[in-house]
Amino acid sequence: MSNHTPGPWTFRPWKVEQGHAVEFVIDSENWKQMAMVWAQEEPGADEALGSGEANARLMAMAPELLRVLTNLMLNPRRLRAPEREMAWSVINRATGRR
Repeated sequence: MSNHTPGPWTFRPWKVEQGHAVEFVIDSENWKQMAMVWAQEEPGADEALGSGEANARLMAMAPELLRVLTNLMLNPRRLRAPEREMAWSVINRATGRR
């Protein structure tokens, strides 16, 4: 498996403008400010601001999602062939094994 920073990862607002978070930070237990996520800062961009938070939340879940998917593949017969292929593809890309 890849040498990614172990989870859990968390996200938090970093920069707030006009009551809206426009930048988010992804942290781990051992490495603060591991990654930054920016949201569109244009006036009236509430939808983009929400997608910035959603993107940060999804990235923060990456280690747990990879762990769950890898554990699921310990018994791959529970999945249909296309689902198995997709799961292995995602695991391989996430761990650098193309």
